[in-house]
Amino acid sequence: MSKNTISLDEARRRRNAAKKQQDQDPTAPLDRLNETCALVIMGSGVRIVRHGTDAKGKSSVSFLTEAAFTTLFGNETVVLDKKPVKTGQAWLEWPGRRTFEGITFAPGQETPGHYNLWRGFAVEPCEGDCSLFLDHLRVNVCAEDPVIYAWVVGWFAQMVQDPMTKPGTALVLRGGMGAGKTIVGEVIGSLFPHHYRLVDSPRYVTGQFNAHMADCLFLQVDEGVWAGDKTAEGRIKGLITSSHQMVEQKGVEPVTLPNLVRLLITSNEGWVVPAGKEERRFCVLDMADHAKGNHEYFGEMLSQLENGGRGALLKHLLDYDYSQINLRQPPRTVALDDQKIRSMPSIERWWMGRLVDGAITRDVECWPPSYSKRAMYDDYIKESDRIGERRRASEPEFWTRLRKIMPSLEEKRIRTANGERERHILLPDLETCRDAFRDLYGLAGDHWSRWSE
Repeated sequence: MSKNTISLDEARRRRNAAKKQQDQDPTAPLDRLNETCALVIMGSGVRIVRHGTDAKGKSSVSFLTEAAFTTLFGNETVVLDKKPVKTGQAWLEWPGRRTFEGITFAPGQETPGHYNLWRGFAVEPCEGDCSLFLDHLRVNVCAEDPVIYAWVVGWFAQMVQDPMTKPGTALVLRGGMGAGKTIVGEVIGSLFPHHYRLVDSPRYVTGQFNAHMADCLFLQVDEGVWAGDKTAEGRIKGLITSSHQMVEQKGVEPVTLPNLVRLLITSNEGWVVPAGKEERRFCVLDMADHAKGNHEYFGEMLSQLENGGRGALLKHLLDYDYSQINLRQPPRTVALDDQKIRSMPSIERWWMGRLVDGAITRDVECWPPSYSKRAMYDDYIKESDRIGERRRASEPEFWTRLRKIMPSLEEKRIRTANGERERHILLPDLETCRDAFRDLYGLAGDHWSRWSE
């Protein structure tokens, strides 16, 4: 028997206890409903908002029609004025019913007239020890880089100190299984479990029906990958930066709610997120393998958290001063560079390959002062065919784009060995081209040899 199933004897015991309580207070069942239910105006109609728990014991919110609500409680009755009445219908007609003009999600805020989905923190901030978790962040997540560590802790701290203000950035952790990626979100989410969602598929982020996002403050997508998915790209950008979102439950009219979601993506894939050359949304970090598969290490960390560590972590985050940290500008990292490179359009990716090889085409092994314009475009086409590029640029598009990448490119007619005049591109030296491309994409450093491996 599962933990959510009760025996017949237990059902009878609960019924008798409820009947005894009702004999003492006829409206007791309605008071109990009022603790988890409220009638709110949503769009052009009304819905009953009901807070409950899912199969894993996590908080869930449902938007029920009147018919669904009365059916749900159709097997319960209350005695009012000496007459038995179905509990659901009695609550709907009860003067003590909680009624709101709208619904919102506003952590720590007073919202007169509107039902606030915020349920609060699960622990009280207190003195204690959470050093093992913080050490995991410092060593395994942030590679002992003090600037990155301060940014990451500040990102989490801002979430609990000022949840109503979105930083407009997301955290991406790449690493192998057992490195401790998922536990980062689980620990932070345990401070406010009613508003933490751990999902294992991108469809829970990009799908049409997203009622689970209504009261979500912290969303962790485990093994999430959106790279190359143009449809999902807009949704991800909106989730990170937009102040409001449309929330829709199947069969219920969509409602606009504040979008306070902070996004954490964990993955062991190489290409995780779409990152442009001026990317300012993603802080991408590669997990260290120091604790990979070390069950004793993670066991000690969780034991410390269970013994006052969570309260200490909440206190640490509430006290943390992030005023000097620009949370809207993630640190430049090699891992982010890798996402930018994987996200490059075909022409940029071809040019990057030439810069890495130090050869203007695959047919030569040098970087000459000039080279055939036709041969350069032909090399781009051959490379596109080799890697299976579905959309190849036309020759005019190729040169328009390449001149935007490298504005200093010049063109000149040169007489070839056979006496013909051929259009050539005058090339700046290799280091100048590399520096210009690195600056254009805001890459973290000189890693040409590493990328060529």
